[in-house]
Formats: sequence, C-alpha cells, structure tokens
Amino acid sequence: LSESSASVVASTFDGNSAGGDGGGVRAEGGDLGVSACLFIDNAAANGAAVHLFGDAIGDLGHVTAVGNAASTGGTVRVTAQAKLLLTDSIVAFPAAGSAVSVAGGAAWTVRYSDVFSTTGAEYSGIDDQEGVNGNLSGNPTFSAYGADGVYDGDGLLLAIGSPCIDVADPEGSPDPDGSLPDMGAWG
Repeated sequence: LSESSASVVASTFDGNSAGGDGGGVRAEGGDLGVSACLFIDNAAANGAAVHLFGDAIGDLGHVTAVGNAASTGGTVRVTAQAKLLLTDSIVAFPAAGSAVSVAGGAAWTVRYSDVFSTTGAEYSGIDDQEGVNGNLSGNPTFSAYGADGVYDGDGLLLAIGSPCIDVADPEGSPDPDGSLPDMGAWG
C-alpha cells in the first residue's frame, strides 16, 4: 500500500514473507484500516505482520497476530512519521523479534490490547504498556494454539478463563451475549 487508503476486514494473512518490511501488510503513506483480522506465521525483517512507514496511518482493531517472525523489528512495526492505533487486539507469541516495535519519530497508541511474548520483549522503542490504557501482557489462552510455525486449524478462539475475555474497550460494541467485548479478532 503506497499513498492510498485501504480497509481490510475479516481476513487472514498466513505464512507470508517479505525480504524487507511488512510480511503481512506494508503501508508507506495513506490510511490503513484493519479490523477482525488474523496475522499468523508471517515473516519479514521489520513488521512481520504489519509495517507502517512514511506518513502511513494504521488503525488496527480487533486483530489477532501470533507466531510472526521479525528479524530486527517487531510483529507490528511503526517507523518514520507513521502513526499507529492498536486497539482491542492480541499480539502474542512472536517467533522472533518483539511484539510491537516503534522507531523514533513515529506516533503510537496502544489501548485495550494484550501484547505478550515468551521469546523476547513485548515492546521495543517504547515503554511497556501493561496496565496503561487497559492493556495486558499475559498469555491470551487460546483454545488450541500450537506455536509450531504452521497454521493448521490452530484454535485461536479465546479459551474459557482467558484474560482477554470481556476486557476490550468498554465503549465498543458488546458481545452477542451482552457482555463487554473481547480482545482479538473475534471480539
């Protein structure tokens, strides 16, 4: 995506790779809206799932990103003068790199999201956001996720007892059962 606008809804980006930046999606300028999407096992140097560059504006809501591998940047990477709003999302289990990476000059807001890593830093370039703006940093507890680098029907629904249930933005649309929204793609 370059200097244009795009909206991506209810899509899966699985097993993609880029020799440079943006294994799943790369935006260099323009507006990128991503909602109710999965980013699974993508790879790139920076922004294995999503890379925002230039004056791109990325609004990521109710996204689940797992198993992505960035050799130097994060699963979600924002650089230069780009802007990121990450809301009601789960960025977890990066295979390499941090979960969220922000470079100098970039603007960012992370709200009501679970950013969790067992392999390295949750955040790079910014302070840990756990406990700020409704953010968590814990195992999202999926129904049957296997961090094996192969998405073969892994259960990415939230399991009973997940810390991501009923804790997304309380101003958002309620779940079908009337409870508060959940974090992640099915929130």
